[in-house]
Amino acid sequence: MPGFTGGGLRSCLFLELEKLTPDSLESLLVLPLSETERAPLGAPIRLSYVTDGLGRRTESWLLLDGRRGTALQRTTLRKGGSEKYRIYRFAEDKIHRLTWRPGPGEEGKDPETWSRLSEEYYEYPQLPTDPPPVVTEASALIYLAAASGLSRPGEELEVLTLASDEFFLTRLTVRQPEEARVSYSRVNDRGSSMKIGRVRAVRVAIEARPLDSRDGEQFELFGLSDLELILDPETRAPLELRGRVDFLGDVAFTLNRLTLASTKPD
Repeated sequence: MPGFTGGGLRSCLFLELEKLTPDSLESLLVLPLSETERAPLGAPIRLSYVTDGLGRRTESWLLLDGRRGTALQRTTLRKGGSEKYRIYRFAEDKIHRLTWRPGPGEEGKDPETWSRLSEEYYEYPQLPTDPPPVVTEASALIYLAAASGLSRPGEELEVLTLASDEFFLTRLTVRQPEEARVSYSRVNDRGSSMKIGRVRAVRVAIEARPLDSRDGEQFELFGLSDLELILDPETRAPLELRGRVDFLGDVAFTLNRLTLASTKPD
């Protein structure tokens, strides 16, 4: 999947998509799949991403059902500043959140050895929709927009999204297309090649509102708000992720490499 770089702010974002087998998926979960979760499971994937800049590096891994977009587990390791290792397990009945922080003298060591552990639970919100929207995590929205097939102006997809420990009702809406410049390398098992030119790109707006309007929490993805995603109509690769950063203005992460990962063996 793609590697993005953002200019000007000395920050970067790298993403990679990896197909998993059911067995390899289960080996990565902190809680096993229930029978209800396992029955509809299809095409599990792992989305890995790294953000690095402004004195902080965050590494994250998201496990999800690639067919439905449902999140199963997210793991995040934050380095620099206040270090933290956190796992969200999106179980059938609730979300389990495990957080490790370094104790005295443990800074900079393997996070699995950190001694300060806390555990919390989140209940899923009840929504008056039938069927209920897909429950996913914010970092999966790029994958959902690309994989959903959204292409015509006005087409949309609505999903329930967890971001910053808050639930949002998120809508992906196709806007009018625009001409976009393409310049990225495609990498697979046979080698690499460059794709250069211009395309009539698909524009997808990402809009979200908090379910609890009293919180007033602003929805962000990779530190950006007011989001728009630009997709290659042929490969569905995310060419650009646009948004805003408070006090800094408009920011765009642009695709420079597309990696087609093979299925992970058991």
